[in-house]
This record gives sequence, C-alpha cells and structure tokens, in this order.
Amino acid sequence: MTVMRARSKLVYFRVSEEEYAWLHAMCVQTGARSLSDLVRTFLQERRDGRYAVGGGVEELQARIAKLTEMLEKLEKMLDGRGPRMHGAACSRMNESPGENKTN
Repeated sequence: MTVMRARSKLVYFRVSEEEYAWLHAMCVQTGARSLSDLVRTFLQERRDGRYAVGGGVEELQARIAKLTEMLEKLEKMLDGRGPRMHGAACSRMNESPGENKTN
C-alpha cells in the first residue's frame, strides 16, 4: 500500500498548447491520475536513477546490436542448407515471374 504524504509546496511552470496536449496524452497512456502525478513520478524516477538521461537510447542501441548478432548467427546456420520447402510451395519458387503452371 502506498503511503500518501501531505505535500505542502507548489511548483508552477508554463507550457505551450502542444506541450500540454502531449502531457495530457502521456497521462492517458501511462494511467497517471493527473499531470502532477505524471511529472512527479518522472522526476522521482530520474532522481532514483531509474530513468537516466539518454538511457533509453543506449538501451535500444544495445538491444539492436544483440539482435543484429543473433540474426548474423542465424544466417550462418542457414547458409548452405537451402530451402526446405515441399510440394506446391517449392515448385512455385522455381517458376519464372509471370509463369502459370495451372493452365
């Protein structure tokens, strides 16, 4: 159960219409109860190191590198094995473009 602490300080800042619309959309997307809740959670995550500056980009780059490595390994495994199709699918692969063997 979350312990609710009384908050006595107020912070104001101005945003453009576009920024406000984006913040509102983020509330809906994340399920935040309010803009205050959304911004407070974001700032707490930054403070606690759960959301490092640029961390999202670095994580994506690492994941892309890992996926690339996995694809290269898969490609090496499949090299030289040739297609393993049977029946109609295999014969269609050998047809010339525009050729129709059903006529």
